[in-house]
Amino acid sequence: MKAAVEEAQRRWPEFVAAFARRAPEQTFGVKVPITDGKTTEFIWVSVTSLEDDRICGKIDNDPVDLTNVKHGSRVRVKQRKLNDWAYMVGDEMIGGFTVKVLQDLQRRADE
Repeated sequence: MKAAVEEAQRRWPEFVAAFARRAPEQTFGVKVPITDGKTTEFIWVSVTSLEDDRICGKIDNDPVDLTNVKHGSRVRVKQRKLNDWAYMVGDEMIGGFTVKVLQDLQRRADE
């Protein structure tokens, strides 16, 4: 998983370039840690803008244990906290590095 996060960070400029030329119907997401007190969850955020070293967007799902945000809450996070990123081109997911690790683990467990 650590290698997947490092790859997402290393390849971040690809996301930035694709976001700059995105089509109106495309969605771009990042997975980032959101903290409430001593509880941290890694949550997908739909990106609405990139501002310097900050990623701005909306929480894309209901958190499990956090009470300070909910589905649709607006957040701004520093890019250095990025855990993963993904966007779609047709039926192909670009990025999703941690997603691929989790899918591989699930596939192995199912075998």
